[in-house]
Amino acid sequence: MINIKSIIVLTAVCLHAPLLQAATCTPDAEETTPNDRFQIITEGTVTDLETGLMWDRCALGQAWDNALQICTGTASTKNWRQATRSGMDHTLGAFSDWRLPNIKELQTIIETACWRPAINVTIFPDDGFLQFHNYWSSTPHVVYANQSWLINLDAGYIRIDLMDKDSQHEVRLVRGGN
Repeated sequence: MINIKSIIVLTAVCLHAPLLQAATCTPDAEETTPNDRFQIITEGTVTDLETGLMWDRCALGQAWDNALQICTGTASTKNWRQATRSGMDHTLGAFSDWRLPNIKELQTIIETACWRPAINVTIFPDDGFLQFHNYWSSTPHVVYANQSWLINLDAGYIRIDLMDKDSQHEVRLVRGGN
């Protein structure tokens, strides 16, 4: 007997499939963020077993869709000061100690064997509209007070940019460490 809920979910997945993100990866390159390095803790959170950090699988502004197993919605953009305060109001998985990662922490989720996006899309899946964007880190520049470090997930290599703190970029939150 066919379950109507299963048909609705299957239809939603099929209609959504063209939007799902697929990374381009170098076949001979060793993965830097293999699936077995991560443990899914709750819907929408994952722990990096190498670093001990727990990550929100979605960018701020998106929501985890358990049926589709992806992040849906539109990622919000923030200036650097807003991004550094974003974790204060974020509650996910019954945790309230979310924060903006520093640049070294953000680098740990980069998949250097892949590009477009340079992230493990099994662990950090979305609806295909997010991955190529810049993500803020909490690390300010030590010389130029009006600039801070961020990472662009488009490149197949780790690309760190300095950006003016008033510019708008995406946020991915973390907890633990520090």
